[in-house]
Amino acid sequence: MRRQEARELAARLRSAELRVAYFPHRYAAWLLARAAGAGAAARALKQRHARWLDNGLVREVAARAADGVLTRSALEQVGPHRAEIYRIDFSIWGPKRAGDGGPWYQTTRPGVNLVLLLNFPHRHNAAYRRWLDPDGAFPAVGQGHPHACAPEITLAWARLDVDLDIREALIEEVQCDWLRWIGSVWEYAADMRDGHKRDRYVQRCFRNRVARFDRFERYWLRVLAHHRSWWAEATLFAALWVLVEQLGVRRIWYHTHEGGVRRKQILRTEPPRSLYTQLPRRFGFELTTKSPALLRWSRKEKARDEAISALPWYRLVV
Repeated sequence: MRRQEARELAARLRSAELRVAYFPHRYAAWLLARAAGAGAAARALKQRHARWLDNGLVREVAARAADGVLTRSALEQVGPHRAEIYRIDFSIWGPKRAGDGGPWYQTTRPGVNLVLLLNFPHRHNAAYRRWLDPDGAFPAVGQGHPHACAPEITLAWARLDVDLDIREALIEEVQCDWLRWIGSVWEYAADMRDGHKRDRYVQRCFRNRVARFDRFERYWLRVLAHHRSWWAEATLFAALWVLVEQLGVRRIWYHTHEGGVRRKQILRTEPPRSLYTQLPRRFGFELTTKSPALLRWSRKEKARDEAISALPWYRLVV
């Protein structure tokens, strides 16, 4: 995307003050709702979408459906009484000038990405500040990576390349600094036997004297429990929800693990394989040898890309 295009799109979406509720497997009910439309027989839907119909919450709706017909309105009301409400913000990722940065930005085509920031609910932020970091230092935020400005705290983000003219988008990556850093602190601290040294270690990590291991333990085991279990699902769902419901995108592309590494010239640590295998498959992305139309390569770029052009992509049509 061009920087000006991404800036205007980010401003437009930010003005809507978007929030998204998430609970386990919400993506399944939402995707099935779009497939059902005004009404479709559960038996017919099961031929292509059995994985989503097997979800417990969806099965309850199917059992109550008149004549076995599922509707979008009924499926969109699926959910537990309590869900986490994430606030969504947007930023831009990429070089400020064409040609800057090289492969460091890991964008598939020249230009920038729109970044969807999935920010923690207020309830999480209040507990974090009360128990560990009243001054809001946020040491778990990765330097140089996308994140919201205080008082917001970013759980995770998705980088997006969007072409509204052809209603396509490419999800470049789904990533989370917060849980990775705090998880490494937890693993090290939990193995320490000396209570005093353990407290001192936690205080150094959070740069705050009020931080202690017992508070950190409560935060890790209780406050972060839901977020740890579904952060990748919630982030990808939020990206799809914004792309489809807010921007009218109909074809969404996602890298395979090998394709992403090679196309984006990732030279250092490769991303977790599960984020480019299990996650897209769970959402119904299908492998294809076709390439995104939004990647309009020049002749020179096509020649350079010839060696990896046969690598497959994940594609979801909604």
